[in-house]
Order: sequence, then structure tokens, then C-alpha cells
Amino acid sequence: ALLVRLRPDVVLANELEAAAFGGLGAVAATAGVAVVKQGPRPALVHQRGCTDGAGGWVEVPVPSVPAVHDTTGAGDAFAAGFLGSLVAGAAPVDAARAGHRVAAAAIATVSSLEP
Repeated sequence: ALLVRLRPDVVLANELEAAAFGGLGAVAATAGVAVVKQGPRPALVHQRGCTDGAGGWVEVPVPSVPAVHDTTGAGDAFAAGFLGSLVAGAAPVDAARAGHRVAAAAIATVSSLEP
């Protein structure tokens, strides 16, 4: 209810968060741009007023990553690539592609943190 009242410009959610919001329709109603990340499956991108795709949602495929080393931080890396690209003027679907590229680079890297 709070997100609906706030009407943010962008909402980034994973599948579980989208379900907690009430599903894709509810997520789309909360923001100008909504993205639902689905791990290794395509991200779903919705821009208010855009009717491309199923119900306004566009699937943005995840690039293949030959060697996944550590998925820690993949969502944060996606968010950084997505938001940085969006702020620089990219369309939401292109920003999602940038998010995927940054996340792919992050999960292909071996973490340097030692216990």
C-alpha cells in the first residue's frame, strides 16, 4: 500500500517480492518503470503507458555466462547496471540489458573475500 501511495519512478523486484506485491499487475501499477528479475530467466520490464509485450511486460533475456563462480551480489550488480544506464538516458529495456551485462560480469568473477 505504501509503494502505491509513493508512486516511485522505478521499482526493482525479484519474483518473490513481485508475488508479495500482488503479482505483475500490482508491480506495474506501482511505478513508472518496473523490473522483475527472475535469476537466470529473462527479466521482465514494464514502462507505464507502453503496450509492447504481454500486458505491457517485455522479456529481456539473460546473456549466457560460461562459468558462474559466485552469484552473491548478482541482484545488486544488475541494479547498478540498470540504474546507471537508465539515468544516462537509456530506455528501460536497454537499461535491463546493461543490468544483465554487469550482473554477468559479477557472477563470472571469483570473490576475493576470504573468511
